[in-house]
Amino acid sequence: MAEASKLSAALRVRVVIVLMLAVGGLVLFMANRVTETIEKRTVMQERRARPLLQEVNEIVDTLLDRHRINPRWVTSWNVSTRDRRFIRQERRVYVPPGFVSLDFNHDLSQLLAQHDTRVVASERTKEESVSMHVIHDGMIIESITFVLKRDLK
Repeated sequence: MAEASKLSAALRVRVVIVLMLAVGGLVLFMANRVTETIEKRTVMQERRARPLLQEVNEIVDTLLDRHRINPRWVTSWNVSTRDRRFIRQERRVYVPPGFVSLDFNHDLSQLLAQHDTRVVASERTKEESVSMHVIHDGMIIESITFVLKRDLK
C-alpha cells in the first residue's frame, strides 16, 4: 500500500509538471501572436506616416525660417531601430534668449492640424530646453528640441 501511494504521489507531481509546462507553452504562444499583431500594426502606421514626414519637414523648416532661426543652429538626424527600421526624425535647435517656444508650438499646431497631426511639448527648466513631438496616429514622427543658448543673437 505504501508503495502504491508513493507511485501515485510521483505520478501526481509529474502530471502537475506537465500541466504547468503546457500552460507555459500556451502563454508563450499567445504572447508571440500578440507581439506579431502589434508589430504588423506598427509597420502599417510607419508606412502611412512616411509621406507625411516630408510635409512635416517642410512645415518645420518654414517655421524655423519665420522665427529667424539660423540653419547653422539646427542639427538633424534619423532615429532607427537595430534592424535599421526608421522610427522618427529628431532635431536639436539652439535658440537665442528672445525665442518664444509657445509661439512656435502654436504655429506648428495650427499648420499640422490639417494633416490630422498634433504637437505635444514638454519643458525642462534645469536644462533650459523645450521638446516638441509631432504625433500622427499615436506615433511620434518627429521630435524637435529647442535648447537655449545665451550667446546667440
